Amino acid sequence: MARVIAWLSRNIREGGVISLLRAVFQMPRLQKRLVTAGVDYVVLALACAFAFSVRLGNEVLEWPFIDVAIAIAPLAMIVPMAMMGTYRAVIRYMSNQLLLTVFKSVVVGVALWALLLFMMQASVPRSVLFLYGLFAFVFVSITRLLARWAVWRYAGHGLALAPAVRTPVLVYGVGRTARRLVASLESSDEFKVVGLVTDDQDYIGRDVLGLRVFNSKNLERDVSQKQVRQVFLALDEK
Repeated sequence: MARVIAWLSRNIREGGVISLLRAVFQMPRLQKRLVTAGVDYVVLALACAFAFSVRLGNEVLEWPFIDVAIAIAPLAMIVPMAMMGTYRAVIRYMSNQLLLTVFKSVVVGVALWALLLFMMQASVPRSVLFLYGLFAFVFVSITRLLARWAVWRYAGHGLALAPAVRTPVLVYGVGRTARRLVASLESSDEFKVVGLVTDDQDYIGRDVLGLRVFNSKNLERDVSQKQVRQVFLALDEK
């Protein structure tokens, strides 16, 4: 912990926010995910403490297991967040799909936390579970929105925004399945969707989700021109 505080202090002194953000973005992918998870742990612990404080008021410190409950609450939330891909999302491309994933993770995390407390025979007011879930979703969402704002706010100050080149891909389809797939791919740090492909004349040449729709008959040419590495098939069931 002392090394982390010293590292933060040094970067802030050397160049303020810009230097700090640049140092974070230059980290390897795994380290950035660990930093994000660490921030989430602190934020979720605060959310849990606020939930107890709002429900129990001045009696919060008298409640047994309070320290353990606050300590394990973030862990119970971070596990489903990691399993659902929250830490694979690229902040600058964050969409509503990521917030939906955070919401699902919060629901699972609260349920897991409640199960752990039940196994510990720690009786928790049901309102605390609701308040923790509410505060957790709000706090985690705010951190993501602030991070995205910081990236775009300081983009003109020499901040490296693209630590890795994402693989260009095409999605074959224009329906709901294809749109969900596009949202999922754009929230990853591995793929970049460069267009959609279809044989439906009503869509060819138009833009869907900000992406140009190409004719499937010219697929080979488009793949070559845009240096596409993969084509994902995403057709709706009829």
